[in-house]
Amino acid sequence: MNWLKTSSIVIIVLCLFIGGIIFDIVVIKKFTNTINNSNGDSSDSLTISQNIEAYKVATPTSFHVPIHIVSTQKLRDLTTLDSNQRGQIMQTFDTIIATIKENEAICKGGEYFLGITQYWKNNQMQNGYDANLRITCKFTVSQKDSYFTFISKILTITDNNEFLETSIAQLQPILLKEEQKRYETEMQDSILIQAQELSKLYSDKLKLKCDIARLTFDRRSTQPILYKANVASMRDNVSSMSTHLPVIQDEELTMQATLQLRCQ
Repeated sequence: MNWLKTSSIVIIVLCLFIGGIIFDIVVIKKFTNTINNSNGDSSDSLTISQNIEAYKVATPTSFHVPIHIVSTQKLRDLTTLDSNQRGQIMQTFDTIIATIKENEAICKGGEYFLGITQYWKNNQMQNGYDANLRITCKFTVSQKDSYFTFISKILTITDNNEFLETSIAQLQPILLKEEQKRYETEMQDSILIQAQELSKLYSDKLKLKCDIARLTFDRRSTQPILYKANVASMRDNVSSMSTHLPVIQDEELTMQATLQLRCQ
């Protein structure tokens, strides 16, 4: 009977040993292989990064110009300002503001200052009076006649006041925000097409399936267009003022992006 009991124990131990081996092969190793195969960064995948650029030739259709009504030296030399002189300056300011309102489609502003000032003259500190009024005009090429008519009116108004003169800054051709947005959209579309074409190209060359994993646009690469064209400050006769806009040179806008492909 002892040999029968011993044989039974040996058979049971042997069965447990064999069962453990089968469990390891069938269950454990299969589960491990499933985890490895589900990992997206498997050893047989290839990651490719490449920079992409798009270009667009842009032509501004609008202009920006700041205009300043400033004090003449005669006003700065005054040590006192009587009511008639003050009234003359304020009347001119009111007329300019009314003119701005009539042309508010292209010009804004009207903030002004009139008061005591100090400045250096002949290496000495001088006391006097200062006055200024600010205007900003933004207009399209099709509105240039309205702009030059407005400037003519402002020059005529200040020419009739010995204490004020008009200073016209440089004309700055600009690209409007809506135009900038349109160019950006067109360049984004170009980059998307390039990304798709590169995905197909690498798939053919490497004999792998290459998909777009990431596409990052560099917004800093697009720059708003801002040119400068000389228009001298003036207090000359209105008839001597040029009514021609500066010749604008086209500018190239650039957009960059980083493409990442995953090939398997």
